[in-house]
Amino acid sequence: MFELKKRNIDVLAIFDLEEHEIQEFIEKHTKNILEMFIANIPNFTESAIGDSYEFSKIGYFQNSLKSEMKTKWKQLNLPSDFNLMGKEDLEMVKKYTLGWKRWFLGDKKKRLRLNQLADEADNLRKEYRDVKKKYREHKKSFFLLKKTAPEKEWQDYWINFCAENFSELNSEAIAPLAVEEFPPFELVHIHLADVYDYDKETMKKKIAASRKLKRG
Repeated sequence: MFELKKRNIDVLAIFDLEEHEIQEFIEKHTKNILEMFIANIPNFTESAIGDSYEFSKIGYFQNSLKSEMKTKWKQLNLPSDFNLMGKEDLEMVKKYTLGWKRWFLGDKKKRLRLNQLADEADNLRKEYRDVKKKYREHKKSFFLLKKTAPEKEWQDYWINFCAENFSELNSEAIAPLAVEEFPPFELVHIHLADVYDYDKETMKKKIAASRKLKRG
């Protein structure tokens, strides 16, 4: 509100409203909010139950089982900070439903489903293997026909080829320099990092966590 006052902008202008439209606007969007709330009760319930269950496992282990086993672990000459649950395990549980919550609140481009991410990455890796294969084949053919062509001409050819044949893949990941430099799994990291609005390193960790989740 401070920003509006500073710029001397009326609240009605923000929503492109006239005064006589206010009541209808409020009723319409209140109805829409309630519909969204009702439609998402199953998701919020699943999230709440999932969080409660996973946090209960951590809480029981950290506050009950761990203290019971402390003496035994000491007898085994394990370090005083020994923990069966590593930091990565704890973080994975803590953040299990965080991706969905951030997506729902508009903080992420697409909802990340950790239990499906590994499969998505595997399917994409096959596609990027095909990209690299096509890249080698077409580059060889291109320079056989145009031995003196500058690299820029080849790059333009490849970009146009991708636009027609790989339009669903990430433009940064299929760019000539990326295809030349990175193996398929790293191209997948670039692709998914953009889809889910994370950096590459975080995406790599999330895929690893998804694989671990699949293994149980």
